[in-house]
Amino acid sequence: MHGRVPLQKAKKARPAMLRGYNLRAHLGVLVAAALLPAVILGILVLVDNDTAYRQVAEARASGNAAALAQAIARDQQIQRALVQALVELPEADDPEEEIGDFEAVARRLAAPIDGWVVLMDLASGRQLVNTRLPRGADLPALLPDNP
Repeated sequence: MHGRVPLQKAKKARPAMLRGYNLRAHLGVLVAAALLPAVILGILVLVDNDTAYRQVAEARASGNAAALAQAIARDQQIQRALVQALVELPEADDPEEEIGDFEAVARRLAAPIDGWVVLMDLASGRQLVNTRLPRGADLPALLPDNP
């Protein structure tokens, strides 16, 4: 050996962030990087679907509420018309004399709306007509309970 020092293989220095990483770690990072956009997209789709579902549910509930309000208003108008028609009957002026005619008209007017009519003598508190009860039934002094 002539004074020469044998060459040693020089070790390449690895960057500090890669020291200690092996092939499994590299593959794990690669898989995570590949799946991250899919996971984010999935979360965004879920949030968007939830928002759309809520909007549809709110629109449906709002539509149902509007339809119910219309139905109630229509029923109130029908009931007002029934009361107005009964008040304007000539038989309503003196019900004691023509109570049978008034009852017949009241039954005909109340039947289509599944309603009932009660005519009371305010002085005595007794019922003169109650279309909810069969014709000719004994009329109670007070209104009967709802069925």
